[in-house]
Amino acid sequence: MFCPVNVPLSVEVVKASPEKPYLMMTMKIDLKMVASIVPHIPKTIAKNQPKSTAFLQWQMEENLLAQFERLIDLLKTPEDIDFLAPLIQQQIYYVLLKSDQGQKLRELVQVGSHTNRIAQTALWIEQHLSEPLRVDDLAKQAGISVSGFHSHFKK
Repeated sequence: MFCPVNVPLSVEVVKASPEKPYLMMTMKIDLKMVASIVPHIPKTIAKNQPKSTAFLQWQMEENLLAQFERLIDLLKTPEDIDFLAPLIQQQIYYVLLKSDQGQKLRELVQVGSHTNRIAQTALWIEQHLSEPLRVDDLAKQAGISVSGFHSHFKK
């Protein structure tokens, strides 16, 4: 699942056993790294991707699964983690950016896009939870009209 903002998550594992264990992994998105990879995505792929919605579920394609397995396998050689983990993360982002839903990840790092503005506003809210919040002020900070802010934030 890909979510451009932090949201509370609750998971219930309904079926797992020693023979068929349940494995869950989260990876915080390094936006600077993603932005540095975007220019390397072939233009033909970027043009053919459909518009996306806020929350996405990627199919765990073989190539993507292999990259995550490589990342997990680094636990066997901790001395390699500092050097190799960022390289594997780059490969994961590259695979995601090339996928059918890669447009949403690109929008997240594209300065000025609605997704980027809403993500920045959500981050600001997270950092200022103890302060009073007014939707008008948030919309102004995001540079979006109040009605547009409501629409995009709900998406």
